[in-house]
Amino acid sequence: MTDINELTKRALKEWGSQSLLDMVIEECAELIDAIQKWGRDRVSSDKMLEKAVDVEISIEQLKLILDAPAIWQTVREEKLKHLEKLLVEPAPK
Repeated sequence: MTDINELTKRALKEWGSQSLLDMVIEECAELIDAIQKWGRDRVSSDKMLEKAVDVEISIEQLKLILDAPAIWQTVREEKLKHLEKLLVEPAPK
């Protein structure tokens, strides 16, 4: 399996953090576009999956750029707890 951390460190050294941040933006935009087109049957599930994986890789790179794994994990847990709460409690009417 390819080591994303090692590849990201090499990419940071080669292109710098701003370039990688620009790539995160680009990959997210491409996923948004694919999702919109998929909803209208203008793009395949495979293509949307490919774009989602690109974003996943970009997010892993973003984690390294931010260099705050403990904070990242804490915020992630808070978001998951919030989602769980929304699913357990009935929506207000």
